[in-house]
Amino acid sequence: MTRWNPEALDRMAKMYRGGETLAVIAAAFDVSRGVIAGLVSRNPERFPKGAVPRKPGPPKKPLSEKAKAAKKAKSGKTGRGRVKAPTHKQPAYPTAEEEEQAAARRIEERRRAAIRAYDTRHMQIAGSKTVPFIDCGEFQCRVIITAGEDALGPDAPCCGRPVAEGSAYCPQHLKLMYRTPGRAA
Repeated sequence: MTRWNPEALDRMAKMYRGGETLAVIAAAFDVSRGVIAGLVSRNPERFPKGAVPRKPGPPKKPLSEKAKAAKKAKSGKTGRGRVKAPTHKQPAYPTAEEEEQAAARRIEERRRAAIRAYDTRHMQIAGSKTVPFIDCGEFQCRVIITAGEDALGPDAPCCGRPVAEGSAYCPQHLKLMYRTPGRAA
């Protein structure tokens, strides 16, 4: 990045106020027109906007009637109106506070939602007594035996029979829970 000394900036400003174009000023200092445009926009006190009328460019040749008709046909316009480009509306992103509130609402909705179970009454072993889930010991089967419409909770009835070694289920329920494909229980 070039640091411009005040003398060079003053010379550029004098040329600018004299009506020279940005391209002419850029050529005089051997830089691009964009560099000069950046200097002009960053130094409005040296390069006041609209303070000096620009030198007129070369005169344009008037178009013939045939050329005007061809231009009008090419553009597809019949009047003088311009077509506005479609505007893109930026989506409104939530603030951190709104995100926290939304997360809290989702958590609360999950807490309030009743957890429903599958109908597992067919898995109850004949003659065995059920035990509330909260009272199940470490070595008691935890298969919940309930109708599908019942809500689950700490009082949900479980099998309660002694578990198989290294499992959370009794031997009968272990066979039901971990079936191998193609083998009936």
